[in-house]
Amino acid sequence: MAEDAYMIFFVLSQLSFMFRTLCNKEYTRHFSSPASNILFNVIGLGVTFLISLIFKGAALPPSPAYLLLCLLFGTIFAVVVMLMLVCYSKGPLGQVNLVFQMCTLVPVVFGILVFHEAFNWQKGLGLALMLVVFVLSFLNSKAGDPSSDRVFVPAKVWMPVTVLTMLLNGCLSTIQNSAVQLFPETKILTFNFWSFLFGTLILIVIYVIYRLGHEADPLIKQQPVKFYTLALVCGMLSSGGNIFIMYALKTIPSTVAYPLLACINTVALHIDGLVFYKDARTRYGLAMILIGLVSIVLLNIA
Repeated sequence: MAEDAYMIFFVLSQLSFMFRTLCNKEYTRHFSSPASNILFNVIGLGVTFLISLIFKGAALPPSPAYLLLCLLFGTIFAVVVMLMLVCYSKGPLGQVNLVFQMCTLVPVVFGILVFHEAFNWQKGLGLALMLVVFVLSFLNSKAGDPSSDRVFVPAKVWMPVTVLTMLLNGCLSTIQNSAVQLFPETKILTFNFWSFLFGTLILIVIYVIYRLGHEADPLIKQQPVKFYTLALVCGMLSSGGNIFIMYALKTIPSTVAYPLLACINTVALHIDGLVFYKDARTRYGLAMILIGLVSIVLLNIA
């Protein structure tokens, strides 16, 4: 396959991840109950699982340890997708997404502490700049934008949940990398198959238990097409993004692909937040984006 084709896969992965985030944000504008959030993610994870099945990811796990990693990944993933909806419903799109992109720090710190990887000045500066972005996020807690009728939630409300979600998201990368290193002969789609199977089953159990004592969200009955369309599209975009980036990485070095992906995603969604969702414009906003982009690049190339 020509190298140009792999670059096309990279572009498709970027578009998939960006539109998946917009789907999540759009969902939170119309639905917010725990019942709808759980069902939304049940459908999304279910679609992701089915796609991994279609692409022949179904295979017996090589060992109980591998299955345990899949269970751990699926459990944390189920928690992450639930928390993401809370973050997008409370915080501005650009800032929330910027914090999410900093999940790189988890595998970096894990590699230094556990695998005794080298700690150089790039990693140190990258981690320091991420802390600066977190501080700026709290300072950027403007209550509202005079040019908009939207009321903004202060950062002290949404930022702790967003940081927790980012850390858990970073744990997902660490678990996935551990599975690849410990079981290099096993297909990545097999890991996805078992992980998303566990994640889907966990959310189904949570949904059934929740519904035993609560009614279904009436908004779903009022807007069924919007709800199910967003859920299905979100699941397909999530699967597509992961599959496309896997193909792209066959020729594009990860040290180029991941920081480039994170930077493009961060800038594009920050602009989308300002234009379409009327995110507040503050003096800290541009500084956060620039510092955040530099920190992401430093941690990925270190």
